[in-house]
Amino acid sequence: WLVAMVVLALCRLATPLAKNLEPVSWSSLNPKFLSGKGLVIYPKIGDKLDIICPRAEAGRPYEYYKLYLVRPEQAAACSTVLDPNVLVTCNRPEQEIRFTIKFQEF
Repeated sequence: WLVAMVVLALCRLATPLAKNLEPVSWSSLNPKFLSGKGLVIYPKIGDKLDIICPRAEAGRPYEYYKLYLVRPEQAAACSTVLDPNVLVTCNRPEQEIRFTIKFQEF
């Protein structure tokens, strides 16, 4: 019982360390994606991030996106050629879609 109580106490202490990161609206209209700039996020284990695929605005063409989970060297080369792993697909212009990503070890 003592071991179970210690583990439970440690889990409760670790829980507040995880954060909900600021949501990211995945659109070319988002100023975080301006030309020459990039969005860099440094999540910690346990953090959550919402990726929002916005609804298409009237009179504007819809933007279709796929976000990939890639290795560091693939990110540096902006390449998904080797072993592509689709993480998020934004392909429904009629509705806003929110994907929640939880960063965890596996």
